[in-house]
Amino acid sequence: MVIQLVSYKSTLRANSRLKHTAYIINSSKADLILFSGHTLASNTDVFELNSLIENKTTTAILEVKENAISLLNPVCNSLFMLKCGVVKDMYTHQLFTDSATINAYTELCDHLLLELETRRSFEAANRNVTVIQCGENGILRNKQSEGNKAVFRFEDNEELSQRFANILDNTHIVLNPIHSPMGNQGKMKKRREYYSNNNRAYFSTANFSNDESINNKSLQYACINGNEQEPIDVKIGQKNAYIIRTFVI
Repeated sequence: MVIQLVSYKSTLRANSRLKHTAYIINSSKADLILFSGHTLASNTDVFELNSLIENKTTTAILEVKENAISLLNPVCNSLFMLKCGVVKDMYTHQLFTDSATINAYTELCDHLLLELETRRSFEAANRNVTVIQCGENGILRNKQSEGNKAVFRFEDNEELSQRFANILDNTHIVLNPIHSPMGNQGKMKKRREYYSNNNRAYFSTANFSNDESINNKSLQYACINGNEQEPIDVKIGQKNAYIIRTFVI
């Protein structure tokens, strides 16, 4: 299975992201593409993208920054999926951005698990794929007293723990689109190990801030059993607009 990770320069204008997204999809031979957070600016760009897509075989996950269902109810950071040449709304969006929020509102855990069990799971190249958006990876926490070991945040709740375990047991690939590279990579490394254990694969990709940060180590990760994977190909867009790394698993 061929998987591509795409990171964009965060200062790109909306029309540039749209143009590059169409080009990357149409040029791709991958089974699956994961784009970084805020791939497109609005659902208007989604409509335009659908008129530009020629690739009928690749599956891709994109995030739309503002998907206005109505003027009074804009849903931010919504997931869309390209399948069979058409980009469609997955009708799910990021539920929380940090651990403080989910700690304060534990019902968000139940909500996220429901999303992972339903709207956030799909099949690509005969693999079961699950999508966790950016800071939602905080559904895990780190035990500093145990070398930052990663565990399910609500491990004392038997029902929630079992549901999360079942989700991972039925997942071959975890995708984690991110808006900007995360800090405290010591803790994040342990979480990547957790998500990718039992022969699962974990992939994340974030936007980069400037030309110098395009090769930031924390920009993209590909892990299997906690072991970082090396890309078979790396491409950088004109004027450092984006970087694509291609992996085979």
